[in-house]
Amino acid sequence: MRSEIPQLEVVTAISEAEFEDYVAQLLFTQGWSIIFRAFDGTALHEFMRTRTPELRTVVVYTSDLPELDSTYLESISSTSVTLINLDGVPHAAHEIMQ
Repeated sequence: MRSEIPQLEVVTAISEAEFEDYVAQLLFTQGWSIIFRAFDGTALHEFMRTRTPELRTVVVYTSDLPELDSTYLESISSTSVTLINLDGVPHAAHEIMQ
């Protein structure tokens, strides 16, 4: 029997619309599946609440997202949920993908 590793699914939670669009397009061109684009912390919380905890999810975010609570982010970080903070990362493809 062959075991399949589930694909990583990406959620963006970036306050600046143009930067969020750039990151989403960049990730999409690299083959990442973007499943949700949160425009505030409440939307992120609601979406993640409905996710099955075992699903492999990457949350790419900036800490200035409205209504985003760092305590909440810590609570969702797990072996299946990876958080990637883009605060201070230059808006260039190479730096973002690193």
